[in-house]
Amino acid sequence: MPPSTPQWRQHQLRAGHDDHAARFLVVTRGDYGFLDGLREALENAHAELNRNPPDAELASRLLNVEWSRLIDGQAATTGAPARLSRTLHRVTFRPDDSGYEDVGKDGTQEARGDALIAAFADALSALPRGSDTTPGIDHTLKLHDPQRLSHYADLYREIAAIEMAIRECLSVVFLRAYADEPHAFMARTKVEMKPKDDKERDESLPQRHENQLFHILFDEYAALNDPRDVNLAGLVDRIRKSLGFDQLKELLAAFPVVHDKHGGFIGALRGLLSPLEQIRNPVAHSRFAREKARQNYENAREKIWERIAQFWEDEANEQQPPVADIAPTGPAAPAASPAIEPQPPTVPQ
Repeated sequence: MPPSTPQWRQHQLRAGHDDHAARFLVVTRGDYGFLDGLREALENAHAELNRNPPDAELASRLLNVEWSRLIDGQAATTGAPARLSRTLHRVTFRPDDSGYEDVGKDGTQEARGDALIAAFADALSALPRGSDTTPGIDHTLKLHDPQRLSHYADLYREIAAIEMAIRECLSVVFLRAYADEPHAFMARTKVEMKPKDDKERDESLPQRHENQLFHILFDEYAALNDPRDVNLAGLVDRIRKSLGFDQLKELLAAFPVVHDKHGGFIGALRGLLSPLEQIRNPVAHSRFAREKARQNYENAREKIWERIAQFWEDEANEQQPPVADIAPTGPAAPAASPAIEPQPPTVPQ
C-alpha cells in the first residue's frame, strides 16, 4: 500500500471493500453445496450474456468466499422437530477481471462488469431455495454494487440539478416580493423551518450564499404559497398595521406570493415533487427503487423542466423598462463640478 494512501482508505481496504466488486451475504441451509451453487450461478450468468462457460481459473478470479460462519437463528421450540442449521457466507464478486470485450454498449470494462453483476445476481436468486427441512439458499443480500452506485450517481446529479433550478425560480419569486427579507421570507408562509442542522443556520445563511429554500424538502415547496395560520399575537399585529376593516380583510386573506404567475408556478409544482422525493430516498440510502417510482420520477422530471422553462420565458416576456432606463431611487447624485479650462503657463518676469 503506498505511504500516501489516506488513513480512511487504508481502513476501507482492511475491511475488504473494493470499488469495482459486488458484495453479497448469502445464508444457506443444511449441507447445501454452496460452492457448487456459486459455480452454477456463474455459468448461468455467462450463458445469459452469450459467453462461454468460465474455466476454473477465471471462476476463481471472479468469485471469492471471504468467510463462512454457522449462525444459530431463532432457537427451536421445545418438542418441535429439528431444523436444518444455517450458514452465513460473505461473497465477493469481481467482474472487472473477466477479460471479456464483447459486453456493454460503450465497450468499457465497467459496462461489461455491470452486465455480469446483474446476470450473476439473477442467477443466484434462481438457485434452489432452502427451508427447515430442505438444504438450499435461505436468502441473499446484495450490498455494495458498482452498477447501482454508478446509476444512482447519475440520478443524484439529475435530482440536484432539478432542485437547484427550482430554488432559483422560487428565490426570484420571493426576492421580487420581499426584497427586504432575503433570508426571512419563510415566516410569511405555512412552511416552518425546523432545525435540521445547527441552530445558527439562519444567521449563517448569507455567509453560505444560501436562503431558507436550501433547508426544506421537495414536498414542502408546494406549500410556499399557503399563508401561515394567524395566532393571537399575529392577529393583533395585523390589526395594528391595517388602516381599516377592509385592509385587515385583505391582509388576512393575502397569499405570500404577490404575482399571480408566480402563484401559478408554485401551484403547478403540486403533485410533481412527490415523485422526486420518492426516488431521492432510495438514492440517498442506496436501496432499490421500485419500477413504479422510477416511472413516476421520469414523468415528473419532464413536466418539471417544462414548468421551469416556462417560468423563465414568462419572466423574459414581462413588460418592464430596461434596467438602464430605471431611475435610481436613492439620493440624487451631486452636480458635477464645472470643467476647468486649461490656463497658459505663467512666464516669470
